[in-house]
Amino acid sequence: MRKIDVAAGVLFTVFMLLPGLSLAALGYSQWAERPPRWNSIDYRALVASSDGYRRDTMARILTFSPVGMASVFFKSYLDYRVFGFINSSKVISGRGDWLFFKSQFRDGKCLDPKDTARALHRTVAMQDVAAGSGIDLRFSVSPDKSVVYPDQLGARAGAFAGCKQESAYRWRALARTINPELIDHYQAIAPYSRDQDLYFHTDTHWNPLGISYAMRQLAMAYVGRQPPPPTKSHLKPASRSTDLMRLLRIDDVENFEFLKGYWRGPFREAFKEKLSGTMIIHDSFYNAARLPLKIMFGDYVGLNLNKKFEKGVWKKLPRRILVNSVERSFFGRVLKSSFSWNSALGRAVVAHNMKAATACTGEPPDDVRLSQITETATGLLAKKNSQILFRLPEGGKPCFRISYKTDSKSPAQLFLPVRGNSGDGFEPGMSIDFTDVGSNRVLAIVLPESYAGRTVRLDPIINPGKISGFKIRAGTM
Repeated sequence: MRKIDVAAGVLFTVFMLLPGLSLAALGYSQWAERPPRWNSIDYRALVASSDGYRRDTMARILTFSPVGMASVFFKSYLDYRVFGFINSSKVISGRGDWLFFKSQFRDGKCLDPKDTARALHRTVAMQDVAAGSGIDLRFSVSPDKSVVYPDQLGARAGAFAGCKQESAYRWRALARTINPELIDHYQAIAPYSRDQDLYFHTDTHWNPLGISYAMRQLAMAYVGRQPPPPTKSHLKPASRSTDLMRLLRIDDVENFEFLKGYWRGPFREAFKEKLSGTMIIHDSFYNAARLPLKIMFGDYVGLNLNKKFEKGVWKKLPRRILVNSVERSFFGRVLKSSFSWNSALGRAVVAHNMKAATACTGEPPDDVRLSQITETATGLLAKKNSQILFRLPEGGKPCFRISYKTDSKSPAQLFLPVRGNSGDGFEPGMSIDFTDVGSNRVLAIVLPESYAGRTVRLDPIINPGKISGFKIRAGTM
């Protein structure tokens, strides 16, 4: 065997062993993101006949070794700093040094217009159910960086973004009609974005100057006046590491300007008193705005969506709740997760309202209408798409109490009439979902006075089934 072949074999063997040796000597790299812990590995699966788990686990372990992370850094650095473009699994380059988080683009797909409208109607329904029991509930959206700075996407990231800009325009147009109370921080930031950097180039988030415009908008929404904007005297140079650079495993910082003396100076002076008694449910965007939020709302209860909530936090709701989400996650959270009726927030809002509605007294409505429901000797026989419609009384905040038994395990839905609609039309999403009501059902709801004299619709069971002992009383509070 030639010496060169032996040398090549030795080099190849060393190359293959280096990640494992570095892991054994130094442990996981400091850049490792949620590496497999030794006590969490299923060792029986490692020796099983199927090699999928074994392959994936070993790949993650070796990738997170010091040598593995060093190779990731080297490739990312060459692509981004030398060749000027990077397209990793999570990050893509824009124009110049701008980086964008790829998940905001949804693989170039458009938002479904029906789902968008349903989510916006859902926010209105939740706001009104909260208002019925005296809670001021509001939603706010932090815009994605690509929506604020589409010109910085460049040709390749722009092509990857696909329908992003069109979807952003369409949902905002819908929101202005369906829920004008939604606080869209894009409206506050966009007018200033052409002349100033309001987001970090290499981070998903807004910078301190961008935060200032969003918080001034929030102040206007709650107290009807805006603090003055920052001046050049408040801008001081600083630098920090950024999340997209960390995802690329590049150990670098971005220079920016932080606000010195603004929050505790001109911003604070605009608030004569703090808006105490507030819960703020938020993600990382509002996490970066803790100081101005504290100045506005005092010692608010902050619930970070990226962390576990404390037990008991939902037992007694404050009089004011602000729910914030980054744009890319907003609609999914409203329809399926953190802000849905089945979430801790949704359940707490309904429970708080039903508790307030226990004081509701009244009479059976005169104009109860049944649809897809047949009266029998023993009760009611509900077919698919069964509905019970009745008109709410006038003269105050309308309330009602409904009780019935059913053999169906399917949930119930209460549809509210669309705001601003002179008729009593119903739309998907403009409803309350009752998912854990069992077979002996008692539903009690109190609504804002704007619903007085209007018609609501109860879908008592989603699937066909029997209903007995149906009673309904409606009044005002």
